[in-house]
Amino acid sequence: MDSRVVVERTHLGATGCTQPVRHKRWPEHGLSTTRGTLIGPMDLRIRATTPESIMSLVETPRLILRTMSLDDLDFIAAILAHPEVMRFWPRPLTRVEAEEWVDRQLGRYSTNGFGWWLALDRKTGEPIGQMGLVAKPLDGIDEVEIAYMVHRPFWRNGYASEGASACREYAFNTLDRPRVLCLIRPENTPSLGVARKIGLTTDNRIIPHFGSDHLVFTGERSL
Repeated sequence: MDSRVVVERTHLGATGCTQPVRHKRWPEHGLSTTRGTLIGPMDLRIRATTPESIMSLVETPRLILRTMSLDDLDFIAAILAHPEVMRFWPRPLTRVEAEEWVDRQLGRYSTNGFGWWLALDRKTGEPIGQMGLVAKPLDGIDEVEIAYMVHRPFWRNGYASEGASACREYAFNTLDRPRVLCLIRPENTPSLGVARKIGLTTDNRIIPHFGSDHLVFTGERSL
C-alpha cells in the first residue's frame, strides 16, 4: 500500500469532524493547503486548522492529536496527577499546576506553532493521553523534542509509539526539521522502548534535565 502524508486546511465542525475551508495558506508554517499535497512517507493525515478552533490536527490509524484547551482540564489534571503516569517526572501535579500546564501549551502554540497535543481515540473521541513536540535548546541549537504520555488505563496498546511516530513525521515533513530528539531517564524502560521503536538512537550521552539524569536520543530526517 502507498502510505503517504497529506496536508489539508480544515476547521472543526459542530460534530467534532474536520470540514474543509477555503483559505489557501497558513503563513505561520507555510503549509500548502491544496488537497492531496504529499509531504511524507507515513500513513497520516496532517491538517492545519484555523487558530480559533484547532490549530493543528494529526490523524494516525487509531489516534487524533489536536491542540488542547482549558475545556480539557479535567482529563489533563487527571493524567498529570496519576502517580504511575508521573513516576519518572519530579512529582505528580496539582489541578492548579495542570491548568498552568495547559496555559503553557497555549503559549507554545502561539510562539512555536506546536507543543503538547491532546491524543484522542479516533473512533470514540475519548482522550487517551497527550503527545506532541516541544522546543528544546541543546548545545546552543534550537532542537525539537518528541513528547508522549499515555494515561494509565490505555497502557500496553501501542499508542505511545504510534503517536510519537506521527510527531516525528510532523517535525520532519511539516516543520522541516532535520532532526528530533527525546530526553529519557535511563530507568524509564517503557519510554526507552518507544524511542527505539520509532527509530531514535543514543550514544549513551547523559544530561541533567528537571533535576535528573536523562539519556539523549536523536533521529535524523532521511534525505
